Amino acid sequence: MTDEQRELLIKLCVNEEKIRKGELVDWQIEILNQYNYARDYLNRKYPNHTFRIVDGQHKNHEQSYTSFTFIDEEENRYYDMRIDRKEVDKDTGSEKVYTGIDNYYGMLLQKQYEKEFLNEIKKVCKQCVAVDACMTSMRGEELNESFDIRRIIDDHFEVTHNTTIYIDGRKENKPERLIGKVKKRINEKKIYGTYDIYILSSLPQEEEDYRKFIDQSIWERGIDTIMIKESFTQFNEEMER
Repeated sequence: MTDEQRELLIKLCVNEEKIRKGELVDWQIEILNQYNYARDYLNRKYPNHTFRIVDGQHKNHEQSYTSFTFIDEEENRYYDMRIDRKEVDKDTGSEKVYTGIDNYYGMLLQKQYEKEFLNEIKKVCKQCVAVDACMTSMRGEELNESFDIRRIIDDHFEVTHNTTIYIDGRKENKPERLIGKVKKRINEKKIYGTYDIYILSSLPQEEEDYRKFIDQSIWERGIDTIMIKESFTQFNEEMER
């Protein structure tokens, strides 16, 4: 066992003395099998990043899967993954097949998505000054570090996200018109997700100060700069049928 494997087993299991001696029972060996799959999974999905698995919860009567917590060693931030196992019948007998999902991709894609999405909204609403996206759901190997973010915007690729859109409403007599433009664009492009649109009543004079002002005004001082807020969800109607 590696030091990482040993320390993980000690966290997840009882009888530290036997674990340190390498005297493992079958279910502990299965945890190591799933750990090994998890390491391979992360290496395949994010080959240019380095991770350390630090905690987890093995499959039990309350949880039908094994979960692991891992750290991005460059940023020292924590992320989650889930490993499922099923038995598949083969000609030579049954075989264990593992699959994984995780939420690390959201950190990798978020900034790029925000940039592309902002540019898309500005095509119909030049008053849009910023967007914030949050992607935290678990997804499998299809969302990896080389994923083309334009697939979400152009190809109707569905990724669960909550996106906040900030619009300068200072010169608008009918700010609802701006909301209508944005919602229409999202609907036409079928960019699935949940959205909050804020029409702002004030902004700093310099554009480079917008980001700091938005963060402070809305999340620190409250809603004093919000003229209108509207929330909606763009559903994938084909998936619901």
